[in-house]
Amino acid sequence: MLNIKDPSQKEQMADLWKDGLEESRSFEDFRFAAFIQNQEGTLTDVLPDQPASSISEYMSYTWENWNLPENEERLKQSYDILQKTFSEY
Repeated sequence: MLNIKDPSQKEQMADLWKDGLEESRSFEDFRFAAFIQNQEGTLTDVLPDQPASSISEYMSYTWENWNLPENEERLKQSYDILQKTFSEY
């Protein structure tokens, strides 16, 4: 679980037990690595490419902050039908 409070401002929950629900902290990016294990539990492949014995490099993902979602208001296809129906009452 990533515990993201506000992805538009890159804000995640702080230490819940120490700081409570209201506290948060900022972050710049997500860093991650992916790996494949065989049935014995041995690492067989790591992304980004590196020795499986010590994972020290990570891929990074970030995005631009935003303030409002881009949207376009429109009437639903059923608007005229509902308007006609309710005008009868």
